[in-house]
Amino acid sequence: MTIRIASASVVTALAKAGLDEALLSPAGSTRYDERVASYFSLTAQKRPFCFVHPKTTEDVALILKTILANPDARFAIRSGGHVMWGASNIDDGICIDLGVHMNNTTVDKEKGLVSIQPGARWRQVYEYLGASHPDIVVAGGRSAGVGVAGLLTGGGDLVVVNAEVVLADGRVINANADENADLWRALKGASGGNFGIVTRFDVRALPNEGLWAGMLLSEATPQYSADHVAAMKRFTDDSERFPDSSYIVLWNYEPSQFKDVIITTFLANTKGVENPPELKKLCDIPTIVKDLKQTNLHDFACSMDQPMGINFWHTTTFLNDERIMSKSVELHAAAVAKIQAVTETGHFSSLCLFQSIPAHYARLGDERGGNVMGLEKALAGRGNAIMLMLSINIGGDEPQEVRDIGYAAAREFYEGVEAFAREVDGFVDWTYLNYADRAQNPLRSLLDPEEVRRTALKYDPEGVFQTRAPGGFKISEYQVEGVRG
Repeated sequence: MTIRIASASVVTALAKAGLDEALLSPAGSTRYDERVASYFSLTAQKRPFCFVHPKTTEDVALILKTILANPDARFAIRSGGHVMWGASNIDDGICIDLGVHMNNTTVDKEKGLVSIQPGARWRQVYEYLGASHPDIVVAGGRSAGVGVAGLLTGGGDLVVVNAEVVLADGRVINANADENADLWRALKGASGGNFGIVTRFDVRALPNEGLWAGMLLSEATPQYSADHVAAMKRFTDDSERFPDSSYIVLWNYEPSQFKDVIITTFLANTKGVENPPELKKLCDIPTIVKDLKQTNLHDFACSMDQPMGINFWHTTTFLNDERIMSKSVELHAAAVAKIQAVTETGHFSSLCLFQSIPAHYARLGDERGGNVMGLEKALAGRGNAIMLMLSINIGGDEPQEVRDIGYAAAREFYEGVEAFAREVDGFVDWTYLNYADRAQNPLRSLLDPEEVRRTALKYDPEGVFQTRAPGGFKISEYQVEGVRG
């Protein structure tokens, strides 16, 4: 039986189960096309046989059991749909789309918790809290369009107190420090759809003490590039002393706004302190634009959204070394030049983004229940690190040949940075799952891949999420002690 025939059978069964209003099929449907187009990357805009839009946890359980009753059916799980290469979508199968209805946020001030459904994007969370509970905030995505579930389960987020999860057999369980603690831990950093479907996250509410934040733009001259690299090096080494301030810096090519590569910095102080001394060296670098002000999480996150298109992301990690950052900037410029030479429309952009990964992050993780990401193993005795996210975004109107060159340029960029980092003994063997390309293997970075494999088998003994939901990085495909899981 083909996937399409199996999907048709599932759709009939879902309608008979009373979920006909939740189904969205392609035949003559503008809404279907709009839902496909809502994926952030064009490479993720696959065409499922049917979207199904649950409203409740009980709906999710019923949908999952109905799909699994047909052994030939395949499915995908979508929350925000932000993964570049389409892990949360599927051609011809059933897409369980949580983003239409299951995107609400509620607050329990007595318990100090914010409960967020998985289909929400961070802009919705920040907007709701700002309007209804302006005295609290949550630690979430820096980009407003990022989905809640992907960030929390792929990023090892330490603010998650509890997760409500639908398992393959239809049971609904909670995972937290006291019950199903192994699953709670595994969900923080290894969930490429490996265990179940999370239908609610309970996260810690934090006091809103103000936000001074904004953006700096500098010309990417050799001197200013060196100044920014030095500033990032200094700040990363001092970051444990200044937990209320943070920033990222990126070398960005966006021809719709600037002719040449520019240096963009987004910075923030979560106490609302203006011009804190730890950011003075950064703010002293000459700029062409300086937009710093008292603001809020929603507006600040919206300012960091990226354009849609054919998006190619790769990531790597290295020690906090100015030489490696400078080499990354050089290789980014080479990638831009390569695509400039072949583009037919000029509709492409790119970025080379540096983010601090201080060694004390691993200790903070342990203090809050731990996760499986393996940062403590990767950085043991080596000091602080920098995570590089490199992105090349090709316009949808470019021909396939240009898209292929764009991907090759991104790959060459990533491999060049990693090779240089190894050459100067600065490579850190840790790959952040949410930025990884499909050809990378972030699960090799896990603290204990075998522990994660055992957890997946415990909660999904039939391997449903390993074989029937093909999207994401699967722990069963990771080599453990020489044997495929």
